[in-house]
Amino acid sequence: MPLARTSSGAGQEEARHVSFARAEVADGIARLSRPAAAYHRFATAFVTFFIVRSLIHPGVYSSVGIEPKRGRQEALANPPYQEMIRWAGEKIVGFLDEAGMVKGPAKSLWRRAFLLPYRSRRRQDALA
Repeated sequence: MPLARTSSGAGQEEARHVSFARAEVADGIARLSRPAAAYHRFATAFVTFFIVRSLIHPGVYSSVGIEPKRGRQEALANPPYQEMIRWAGEKIVGFLDEAGMVKGPAKSLWRRAFLLPYRSRRRQDALA
């Protein structure tokens, strides 16, 4: 039973850290000037786009006999993959959206990272 108590306590501690971090982010964003907020929105979207795009190492494709460039193109065009990325990021993206971090011109990067849905299928095909 000590292990259960220890892991339960660790979960509670982690929840406190997350709550604190969310409050700090929300307060910090609220204090930014308009230009600074726009910069932070863009920087966050830019970094997020590249993190999401780097989640699958190209070597994965070659290890199963698929040309890496073609494998990447197929994965990025795969709706179940896109939906999985959106599902994995929905909590943090929802929070950042509520905090005002997912808006303006940088919103297109959130869509291209598959963390927000596209407005229309035609537009998605053009951007992929």
